[in-house]
Amino acid sequence: MTKRFDYASYDDMRDFLDDLQKLSEEDDFYPDLTFSRVHVNVSIKSREDDKFTGVDFDFAKKVDLLAKSAITVIEGG
Repeated sequence: MTKRFDYASYDDMRDFLDDLQKLSEEDDFYPDLTFSRVHVNVSIKSREDDKFTGVDFDFAKKVDLLAKSAITVIEGG
């Protein structure tokens, strides 16, 4: 599952990445990231044989909460 988060500034985007780093370390869950100056694509892959479980969805919800300052959220595959 993938989402793109757009931010108004580099600083806002950077704050999100810093918060996401802390969350990833706490949960031992490391999504794939691609980003540019003001957006981040977060791709979460299942830990269970390509079948998403509650753990995956719980982490995705936490990412959504961190992204509260995003000005645009685009959901993808």
